[in-house]
This record gives sequence, structure tokens and C-alpha cells, in this order.
Amino acid sequence: MNVGIALGNLGFAMANPMAPEDHAELCCRLAEEAERLGFHSVWVGDHVALPLEPTTPYPYGTGALLNARVSLLDPFAIHAAVAGRTSRVGLGFGVVVLPYRPALVTAKLVATIDALSRGRVILGVGAGWLPEEFAAVDVDFATRASTTDAYLRCLLRAFEDGVVDGMTVLPTTVQRPHPPIWVGGNGPKAMRRAVELADGWDAPYVDPGQLGPSIATLHSLCNEVDRDPTTLGLSVRGIMFDVVDADLLANYEHLGVTEIGVMLPVGDPPRAFDALAELATVDGTTRDSGRPPSMTDDAPVDLPADRHERADVMFQRVMGTAPPAQARESLTHDHVFGDLWSRPNLDIRTRRVVSMVCAAMVGADLPLRSHLAAALRTGDMTIDELREVGLQLGHYGGFPLGVNFAIALQAVEGSLEQPG
Repeated sequence: MNVGIALGNLGFAMANPMAPEDHAELCCRLAEEAERLGFHSVWVGDHVALPLEPTTPYPYGTGALLNARVSLLDPFAIHAAVAGRTSRVGLGFGVVVLPYRPALVTAKLVATIDALSRGRVILGVGAGWLPEEFAAVDVDFATRASTTDAYLRCLLRAFEDGVVDGMTVLPTTVQRPHPPIWVGGNGPKAMRRAVELADGWDAPYVDPGQLGPSIATLHSLCNEVDRDPTTLGLSVRGIMFDVVDADLLANYEHLGVTEIGVMLPVGDPPRAFDALAELATVDGTTRDSGRPPSMTDDAPVDLPADRHERADVMFQRVMGTAPPAQARESLTHDHVFGDLWSRPNLDIRTRRVVSMVCAAMVGADLPLRSHLAAALRTGDMTIDELREVGLQLGHYGGFPLGVNFAIALQAVEGSLEQPG
């Protein structure tokens, strides 16, 4: 289960006004702490302006009228700042109200933050619900659904091709062909939009007991467009931290939910950080928070000082020529595999491979053997699949790397075959 943390950039949970600079800093610090604790992602919401005398209740949760006198920090600006203060955690938008901004402007903002974060954006989109806010930004409320569909199609073209209607929209996103896209909203139009155009459906404020009928509808919509329902992610956001436990996660997971979004008591910052730490102790809420051991261990590894020279001699003997000149510094893990590892939504097999190749590239034999052994013990990869990794490593990274990988794999295989 992927667990995301709402940063509270929209200050509805704050009983007492907070200075804007303190509010912004709180969002960034919560993001840093969420990353340190190993949470999957951090999320921001989207409102531009609120009516002083609201008449339209919030369509989710308790259906309250929103307090207009709260700080509404811009979601794009917050995630641009968070991108510079974190390195791994996913940066989720939950959700951007697409009709509020021209599609090309949104495409530019998203692609820029994806670049700043080295490919960590998760884009949630919605059609919006507040008529007064639509009027304030001079957008037609009645046509918001069709506008959202058109803008989302435009975003997809911009992200993938960088060209829309004869105009370049560059850069394209780091993640190819586009960042993960989630559609938020419990209505039928939102669900159809998710099935036809997105990677996942976000059902806000829905408990497990209410979710079953919606999932049945979602699967029916998938059948209509010949889409495999298992290719569509399912998330639930707006869950208060104090109701999250292992049983709740298990209930959601049983229904096929792949991600949940949790709200903290951000109106009381010390309590918010305590709640985040408590949440991290619940089984299933966090994952390995760091990069692979070969990327995080500062302790020196006991390796032969001349290992690179011996590998070069082996290359010379086998290939009959000197190894190609290449700056080993350009192959270091932080610059090559650090960027890949930091991207959200990597499955465990991919992370295993990244860890192995990273360790092999920097000559960290002990971490390499640890990753190989873990992959075999857990059944994440077979011995034949690991041999293929070694062959590809040798092909693309140089013969000595492939040989050293094979030696490590042979040693691990032998140790696992020994009784006891």
C-alpha cells in the first residue's frame, strides 16, 4: 500500500491563522520528514480564491462550508520548493482543478516541477465544484466537465510530444510518456474520465464499506472501453491520521486500493509531526525510506584497492584490446542510478535491479551480494533472471562489470545451496 501525506497547503485545518512564511515552511518540513520516515508521497490541494459568504457546501466528507479566511498556498509553488528540499518522495497534486488555468500553462508548470524533482510528479486532476470560484477566475462552471476532458487530452499531448496545435510546449516531462495521472471525484463523469484518460481513479473521503459499488461501476466502465481494470490504480484520499491502522489498510487493500492519502492535524504543528511519526509505526504505511545500501552507507567497504586495474587486465586478456576510456566518476551511483531510484512507483523488482547495478557500478561487492541474496530468498527474481541482469550489465557497462557480477552471483548461489 502506498501512503501519501497531505501537506496542508490549503489551511482549512488551521483554527488559528498562521503567518504565510510559517505556513510555507511547515509544508516543506512535513515533506522532508515524510521522506525521512519512508512515506511514498506528499500531496497538495488546489484552490485559488474562496467566497466570503459561501453557499455551496464541500461535496465530500462532512459537507461543510469552507472558511474563506485561510491561507491557500499555491500547489505548484509549494511543490517547486519541496522538490529542492527532498530527493525521493513523490510529489502529488490532489487535485489540480484543470479548468482554472489554460492547459498549456498547467503543462508548463507540471513539466518544470517534474524536471526540478527529477521525475517525481504524480498529477491528480479534477473538474472542480465551487461555482463562485469559477466565476472569480472567469471560467464557465456549466461546461467544466467537457473543459476538463479537453484540457487533460491537451496535457497528454504536451507531456508526450511537446507540441500542441502547432506550438511547442517544452520541456516535456522527465517521466515518459507522462507522469502518473489520477482523476479525482466520485461522480460518473470523473470515473469515466479516469478509465478513458488516466492511470488511476482517486475516490476522496470514501471508507471501505462504501467503496464496493463504486468499484463495480469502475469495472463496468473499463469493460465498455475494453480496458483491463487491473491497469487502473485506485486511491482514497482525505483519511484522518488517527483512524489509520493495519486493519483499515488491509480492508482497503482487499478492495484493490493501491494508495491512500492521509491528513495530519496541521493546525497544531508539533502534534502533526508526532502524528506523522506514529503513522510510520503502522504496518504497511512506509517502505524502505532510503536509497539502496550502496548509495547510503558511508562506512567504507573492504574491497581490493586494485580491483579496477585487475578488471581492466581481465578485459584486455579476453577482448584482446584495452578497455574503452571512460571516466569512472561519470558512472557513480548518485548521478546515474540515484535519479532512477528516487522516482516514485517503482516496483520491487525494478528496485532490486537498480540496487544491484548500482552496487556493481561502484565496485561495492558486499552490498551487491546482499541484494542478490535477498532477490533469491524472497523469490522476487530467479537465478536465470539475475544472470540476464549480469549479461546486460556487461554489455552496456563493460565486460569487467559483467564478470564481477557473475562472480558475485555464483558465490551467492553457492552459499544458498549449502544446508542450514
